[in-house]
Amino acid sequence: MQRTGCNRYPKQKNQPSAQAARHQPLSEPTVLQVAARWVPLCEFDWSATSLGSPEQWQQSLKTAVRIMLTSRQAMFVWWGKDLINLYNDAYRDIVGGKHPKALGQPASSVWHEIWEQVRPRAESAILKNEGTYDEALLLIMERNGYPEETYYTFSYRACFGSFVKLLLSGRFSKSG
Repeated sequence: MQRTGCNRYPKQKNQPSAQAARHQPLSEPTVLQVAARWVPLCEFDWSATSLGSPEQWQQSLKTAVRIMLTSRQAMFVWWGKDLINLYNDAYRDIVGGKHPKALGQPASSVWHEIWEQVRPRAESAILKNEGTYDEALLLIMERNGYPEETYYTFSYRACFGSFVKLLLSGRFSKSG
């Protein structure tokens, strides 16, 4: 596994005084620095996926990942034509036993058992730029090697890449 060079916020030389620092804007951390908060995402070999290495990601993907990683709520990003799966630590409960193999895989492979239910929602967000919302939707998921009745309230929203709508993000809450 190739580590992508995730470092915590870099130490700065010649740091300004406390008074001077109050008048300077906060520097924005890179996506790799934010990813360092969740080691599996940081250590994953993204160059083996269609996304390529994080240093080469579009700014819109970096921003989406930064938002996802800093959220305490379960969130994921499906990116690119293959809808490559990225998710935060809180989403691991939803992925269950599919973690860590689900990371960096196409959404249709990760969620093959519910793809016929979620694919139309994803397409609506991507192709029509229409957000979706479902409340207590029954999904029979195989997260831990057996069919499991689950109910989720979630939404999909599209974000824009350079030329095409590429991103899906979701927020989930389990009920029932």
